[in-house]
Amino acid sequence: MSQKILMILCCVLWASPTLAEAPIDNLEQGCVISYFNLDPSSWTTPPIKVSPTGTRAISFRLAGIGSVGGNYQATSDNPSKVTIDVNSSGYLNPGDTTTVEGTIHCSVTSPPFLGFITANIYITGCIGQPDQHTDTIPLYAVCSNDYYECMRDPRTYYGTNNGVCSLWVCANTEEMLWDKRIEDQNRQQVIFSGGVIVATITPPYLGGETIVSRQDYRDTKTGARDTCNVLWIDEDFPSKCRIRRVCVDNTFIWYPVPIPGNPKWYWMDIRKQAITFEDKPGYTCDAWRKQIVFKQVWVKWNRPPKWWSFAGTYQGHGDIYYGVFADVNAPFDTGGNGYNWADWDATNKMMWQRGWNNGQNPQYENHYVGLAFTDKNGAVIDPYGAHDVLSRDYLYPQGGWGWQDTQLYRLASTSGVSIDSTDLALDRSMVLTAGKIAQGRDNPAADTLFVGSFILIEASDPGGLASLQTNINNARSQLVTTLRKNGILGRCGDANCDGNVNGADISYIINYLFVHGPKPCWPIDRGDVTYDHAIKPTDCSYLINYLFVYGPAPKCYGLLTY
Repeated sequence: MSQKILMILCCVLWASPTLAEAPIDNLEQGCVISYFNLDPSSWTTPPIKVSPTGTRAISFRLAGIGSVGGNYQATSDNPSKVTIDVNSSGYLNPGDTTTVEGTIHCSVTSPPFLGFITANIYITGCIGQPDQHTDTIPLYAVCSNDYYECMRDPRTYYGTNNGVCSLWVCANTEEMLWDKRIEDQNRQQVIFSGGVIVATITPPYLGGETIVSRQDYRDTKTGARDTCNVLWIDEDFPSKCRIRRVCVDNTFIWYPVPIPGNPKWYWMDIRKQAITFEDKPGYTCDAWRKQIVFKQVWVKWNRPPKWWSFAGTYQGHGDIYYGVFADVNAPFDTGGNGYNWADWDATNKMMWQRGWNNGQNPQYENHYVGLAFTDKNGAVIDPYGAHDVLSRDYLYPQGGWGWQDTQLYRLASTSGVSIDSTDLALDRSMVLTAGKIAQGRDNPAADTLFVGSFILIEASDPGGLASLQTNINNARSQLVTTLRKNGILGRCGDANCDGNVNGADISYIINYLFVHGPKPCWPIDRGDVTYDHAIKPTDCSYLINYLFVYGPAPKCYGLLTY
């Protein structure tokens, strides 16, 4: 996918609704009234955030785009929560436009001052004429501070640049990675665009639906209950690098139906951190480290938030496949001038793609991009599945760009390795599945959890395949040790993220609980040492007993204990 197309898509998705409007030409025959320019730009993906005791304005534009004028009326099917206040009815001549304004009313008057609003806005146009028609705009709103609007809230996305690679992360699990060494931005600086996927077929009580949570361009299948939290630490001398982390807790799966009903809580939660290396002040970090990105992901069972009022009762889960998907580009695949070769490195358990061109830019012919899994010990990890597919077969047919749930689920749930058309250089995408959580019927009363986790290495290397292999292996053998030493991979009980479990962690949790101090660093579960799915004073008591009375070790499921 070319960078130009990518930029256009991003602009269309997140453009301000106050952009200048073009004149209405080529009016249709008869009476036609249409709506456009929602403010905010989407009312369902993501849901609109409203102060739990407040209101929020919404608006949209109506236009007469037919050759005949007509009356219109805008109404809400939930008038106690969503009202139409300005220009709710009127007459539009051909070519006329008007702005309709409304209000979302949370104003929850009783504790816990939380709630979720669903509504339809009905726009009936050309009333009383043969061309009378009704359009429906669905709306979701969250009345809570335990929710964030991805992309509309600047705290939900973050970008960093170490001079070699530039990383952009969204709290809804999407990620983009650019290689700044590629000279021409139109020749595909974007070498990774995608993110985390969690794929399952829901149990019968949730409808037996195929669900593949993700955020990618217009596919918004996740929601955020956290912002991007940025942390960094300077490595000890003689290292010349600073480690930067972008961490997000509590990303939930969000699959809104076309017209609001009761959205479902899928009991799955995604937690991730992206890790890059950059220059420590006064030093120059090794270039090979700068072209490495670590992504650590947790997928776990989680209760619905308090504002989710129709969660239902957990009755088990189907097989859950978790990993990453991405449009991967070793430059360049734009304009038909060049595409990618792909192959699987069975020794290093790495999927790679190599740039190809028609001779115009031979410096990119040896540029490789590789993805590989590792673990907390830096081991070589065989993925559950690794598939390199042709974008023309999976992405282009979906209205220009996008995945079908059934196709993406099939790839995520298929074990083994496959590469489409290894003898051809074409536009490609990858789906790598780290693991599978087997279907189960956990005991809700005991709140037992399912957990899956992985560590992914992403690398962009202009030095050829041997250089890529060396750097991936060095990332496993050297950088994982560095991350562990600095408490970055998540150690149970290490609430302050200094790599140790000691009295300072007890003080940190006390400060968090009683003095509104910062929460334990990512993932927050490292402070839940009693494994009861909440951080409470009993966790302090447990750590005191462990550290000073030889009590049992902390037991945060899925986290390191050492």
